[in-house]
Amino acid sequence: MSNQSNPPTPRPDALRGKRVTIMGLGLNRGGLAAARFFVSHGAAVTVTDLRDETVLAASLEALHALPITYALGGHQKRHFAETDLVVKNPGVPLTSPFIHIAQQRHIPVTGDVAYFLEHTSAFTVGVTGTKGKTTTATLIAEGFSALKMKPLLLSTPDAAIFDSFDSVRHDSVVVLELSSFDLEFLPIVAISPPIAVITSFFDDHLAWHGGREHYAAAKQNIFRFQHKEDRVIIPVDDDTVAQLAQGAGARLVFAKPLDNEIRLAGTHNRQNAGIALTTIGEAIAHPRFPKRPDAHNAADKAEKAIRSFPGVHDRFDRIGETEGRYGINDTAATNPGAAIAGLAATARPIVLICGGDAKGLVYDALADAITKRVKRVILLPGNASEMLQTLLSERGFSSIISGIMDMEGAVAAAFAASETGDTILLSPGASSLNAFANEFDRGEQFVRAFLGYQHTTL
Repeated sequence: MSNQSNPPTPRPDALRGKRVTIMGLGLNRGGLAAARFFVSHGAAVTVTDLRDETVLAASLEALHALPITYALGGHQKRHFAETDLVVKNPGVPLTSPFIHIAQQRHIPVTGDVAYFLEHTSAFTVGVTGTKGKTTTATLIAEGFSALKMKPLLLSTPDAAIFDSFDSVRHDSVVVLELSSFDLEFLPIVAISPPIAVITSFFDDHLAWHGGREHYAAAKQNIFRFQHKEDRVIIPVDDDTVAQLAQGAGARLVFAKPLDNEIRLAGTHNRQNAGIALTTIGEAIAHPRFPKRPDAHNAADKAEKAIRSFPGVHDRFDRIGETEGRYGINDTAATNPGAAIAGLAATARPIVLICGGDAKGLVYDALADAITKRVKRVILLPGNASEMLQTLLSERGFSSIISGIMDMEGAVAAAFAASETGDTILLSPGASSLNAFANEFDRGEQFVRAFLGYQHTTL
């Protein structure tokens, strides 16, 4: 998608009277925030979604007082042909014929990240990666906070960018967690964050992007439009990420992991912590960084905050102990590589709840890790679970429980299959959308079932 076919989007102060189509209201905060933002700036907003009023009831209730036109249960051509701006939800594919309608008429099409980068004067740190981006982005924000910088952490889609847009000042520091869906749209504005962080790279979302090459290209947008004085931070000794970043025009900076004195568990989190600390130093040294802290003990203060950080909700989240079992909610592990990292970070014997929708990914490596680290596997519904059951059986691993259709049943089976001192780990390695509203709903159901479990309910 080129800038020629996508003219600059109107600035917030020039939106009054403009017709804006929000494509994809969704069930998370992103669509809600976009609708509120454009209404608040005087635009005539139309929200269109393939889902109907029943599915979107909660989102519609949150917007009920606003002057919005709705087109639900399907898109209509006129809302993309007779408008001044289309704002696409990250969950909508770029190949949509309705996006093409707008492009043919030279109507700007944008997303929340692209619009923010086009119109903000804040200093931005962008963080992406197949796994580790949420934890690393949060660690970076924690380190900046220890230096009294009050950074703004924006994690799409749940921490909606448009909700925070008007509070961002020219001297703000913004840490953006960026998925491949967010990064797809950066060529529209030809802007990349001056500090780009890549935590990891392996296969994920391949069916969505149309193959590994396109997935890699989306990730590379985080540095594609950087300048020479900018920086790309990547983990040391990760040849895959280094190869991905080869085309960067900015300088590559290799981050070493921190040592074992860190509250977060797992080798991968020591690497995330090292990336975060390196990123803070490179950002502060950047010529466009807005307000440098007192250099005295700055690195030590940031490092202390990073080392003491307890973790991010839904990312290898230790939720407590029930009947002598320890629960860990790692529902955000939505691909095999992330689940493998979760297994490696768990010290106690593991009863694993995993599986779901495969998203076109390969599960041989996860099956290998399960045979080495796991006592018993409880498989959630989905084609990833079917693949894992076959692969595990081929490896002679028979401690498998399948056919359970809900999280309460999976947790009950995990308690029955475990012993005092074991860890019951939810690390699915797959998408949740075949059985849950999203991965966060999956995690919430796990937490409720684990903390509320009583043996008498079996």
